[in-house]
Amino acid sequence: LLDRVPSRSTQTRVYWTRSTVYRYLKARDQEIADLEKTAALDPSYQGRLRHAGGLRDLDEGRPADAVREFTAALAEEPEHADSLCERGKAKLLLGDRPGALEDLEAGFRKRPELKPYYQSEWRRAKGE
Repeated sequence: LLDRVPSRSTQTRVYWTRSTVYRYLKARDQEIADLEKTAALDPSYQGRLRHAGGLRDLDEGRPADAVREFTAALAEEPEHADSLCERGKAKLLLGDRPGALEDLEAGFRKRPELKPYYQSEWRRAKGE
């Protein structure tokens, strides 16, 4: 059905929307598959694809890989506060408290509403 959508922009929106649903369901493989299709149609989604890869790496207990994915996501989309906060979370898992604190606070400066979601990581990074 999706292959028959006539407009690339419509098809991009369909894949993006479905990937968002998969993200909330934590169905990472399906989310990434749809984001790959989205990014193939519109390369501006490449950062979101890398962000999803970082989330999958965190879910699967690979924080070093997650740091690399979030760093790549930020290279594509430097203002993406979620990638900063998630990279901070991954750095904390690796024992890099100063790096975690730097990323978390940078994410909070870009999107203050994220702070409640990362409060425990921020406190641990501060040594509390």
